[in-house]
Amino acid sequence: MLQLNPASVDDLLKAHKLMMNGLASENGQFRFGGVGVFEGKMLIHMAPPAEFIPEHIRNLFTWYQQSELHPLIKSAVFHYKFEFIHPFADGNVTQRHLQKAA
Repeated sequence: MLQLNPASVDDLLKAHKLMMNGLASENGQFRFGGVGVFEGKMLIHMAPPAEFIPEHIRNLFTWYQQSELHPLIKSAVFHYKFEFIHPFADGNVTQRHLQKAA
């Protein structure tokens, strides 16, 4: 892990693969389907469609590297945006997979 570059999307995927090995079937790769967070039966957050994840993550990493904000503020904004994108399938009990309408 110490050899991974925190500014690299490829290394993010490598870290995810290592940490989620045996825990998630999609370890080391961005999610393939839609996900949402529900409160009961009410959808409270629907993450962006899976096909947009690579671009959103690349843009977020670029923003982080170029931002001149204080590191504490920058890391909080990064975390918020990363969670909004929800790039990985993670098995949260409050998360449900959404199916595209046929």
